[in-house]
Parts: sequence; structure tokens; C-alpha cells
Amino acid sequence: MTSGSKPKRIVLCLILFFTALGITLANATTEDNYKNDTILLPRTCETTLTENGYKANIIINPYTTGTYAKESNFNLDLTINPQGIGGAFTENNYKLDLIPENTLPDIRVPAHDVAVTNVTPSKTVIGQGYSMYINVTVENQGDFTETFNVTAYYGNVTITPAQWDTFWSMGDVNEDGYINMTDYNLIADHFGTTDPQYDINESGLVDMDDLLICAINQGLDIWTYFNILGGSIGRQTVIDLSPRDSTTLVFLWDTTGILYGNYTVSARATEVIGEINITNNVYSDGWVVVTILGDVNGDYIVDGSDLSDLNKAYGSTPNKPNWNPNCDLNDDYKVDASDLFELSKNYGKTV
Repeated sequence: MTSGSKPKRIVLCLILFFTALGITLANATTEDNYKNDTILLPRTCETTLTENGYKANIIINPYTTGTYAKESNFNLDLTINPQGIGGAFTENNYKLDLIPENTLPDIRVPAHDVAVTNVTPSKTVIGQGYSMYINVTVENQGDFTETFNVTAYYGNVTITPAQWDTFWSMGDVNEDGYINMTDYNLIADHFGTTDPQYDINESGLVDMDDLLICAINQGLDIWTYFNILGGSIGRQTVIDLSPRDSTTLVFLWDTTGILYGNYTVSARATEVIGEINITNNVYSDGWVVVTILGDVNGDYIVDGSDLSDLNKAYGSTPNKPNWNPNCDLNDDYKVDASDLFELSKNYGKTV
């Protein structure tokens, strides 16, 4: 072989190597501190590698034969060097030297993403027939201003996202847990459009089939349909929430007519158009016990232990260290003689 043919062979190997590089490195693992972080940059097809915290885009370009390739004015050393410090990324025994001259910027694709980040009940034990507040915090974690609905609800189990989606496809287009004339009228108002929120059979058009599905399922609620002991606490609309902003909604839960039992309090933000991550749209708090008034510890009996708890909180208000909201039986934000009187009326009673 002549000496003139050797450089040509190296150039040819380099061209073949970079043509195939996106495939050969796609499943590479860490070796000699070089690793493939397996996260492709959006809108590019290059493999992303890291070295000591620096990211390097390997540009698949068979026409690159020089030492450096450029992207957004960032240089990347693409030297083929048989003595290179790279790992096992070789072509005909030549090692690839991966020494980024600067960190290439990541490209983040703007996204729609709303989330429920907290649900806080004002009490953990409530006397049947009395009311309590539920604070629900929602956040716009995406990049667009969003308007969406938030439903607070209770149940002996938490409703899953799949169950909500199924019930939506049955006609619950406002996603409040009930299929009624409100949903029917909303579908009728969007008749003939392609709005996906009201196209419950996902045909691409809001039409008679969507109205028929909703009409057939009139009167259903999600809790009865999935055999869940629970119901809606309320529904509110968040309007024009800016990216990265949050707000707290206050729901009033009236427990009149609710059966004695342990319930999980949850909240759900409806999906916005274009939202992919819906795992954070639902948030569930711990148990809230609906029981007989005076049962401040939630064991379904009014006895000496409840009297002891009330005595410890006696005279307190929300800013005091001994404050216990479960002992504020009449919801006047203080534990006093009136609460003791309410407890005494049910002393010795069980559920």
C-alpha cells in the first residue's frame, strides 16, 4: 500500500464511522468515564454523550473530515486517535477522542402541564352533618397560560386516571364525576366542531354519536359506576394561570347525609389540550373520618379518650400550640365550653 493511500483510508473510515455513529453509540454504556445519557436532544437526531458533566452532541455528518464539527458555534473535537482517551468506541482500532470544547445547550420543547400539588383538609375527624374546608393547591408547570377545572372529591378509594378517562368517554365532558344535562348541552354547543374535549367517541368530529352516548348515560356518577363509596365536594375553574404560577382553591365539604366511615380526600385537574404528563393531575390526601359528633379521635365512640383530647386543647385557638381542630366541634375557631357541651350530649354513644 502506498503512503498516499493511507490518509484516504483514514478519511474513508472516519466517514463510515460518523455515518453509523448514531446507531453504534445509541446503546453504549459507561466505560472509562464516557457514557451515553440516553436522552436525545429534542428536534435533533444526534446521540448525547457526557464527560465530567459536559454534554457533547455527536453530529452525524459523513462530510465532516476535519478536526472540529460545529453546532450553534460550539466546537466538538472529533479527532480519530489510536491513542485516544475515549472508551471502546472504535472504528478499525481507532479510538474516538471525546473532548467537548464547550457545553452545548439543551433544547427544551415547550409543554402543557397542569398539576395538583397539595390537598389539605382543615380537620382529620368531622362530625356527621358538619362542614369542613379543603384547600387544594394547583400549579401550572408548563409553558403556556392555562384555564382548567378542578374537582375535589371524597371516597373510600381513590379514582384512577383511567377511570376518569373512561367516564369522560361516556359523556362526562366537564369531568365533574356526573353525566347530566350540563354535559349534554356542552356537547350540543360544540356540535360540528373538532374540539377533542367534546368528541367523546374520538371520531374527529363532535356529532350526533357523541350526543347519543351522553344521552344514554344520563344520571350516572363515577362513584356509583365504579362501586366507590364517595362523591363530589365541589368543582371550581382556574382561569388564565400563568406558567410556573400556583393558586390555592378553598372547597367547603358539607358532610350532611354522608355515611360514617373513613374517606380519602382528593382533587383532580382536568387535562388541558396538548398535555402529555397527566400523572400529576390527581392528588390524594390522607384519611378523613366522618363519625358521630364528639368523637374527636375517630374511633367511632365518644368516651373518656375524647374528653381527654378536648381537655388538652381547651381554651386554644388556631395560633396556639395546643390547638386541635378536631376538638373545635362547632367550627368557631376556638375550643371552649360550647364544644364540651356538644361532646357531652353524645357521651357514651357509638356509631
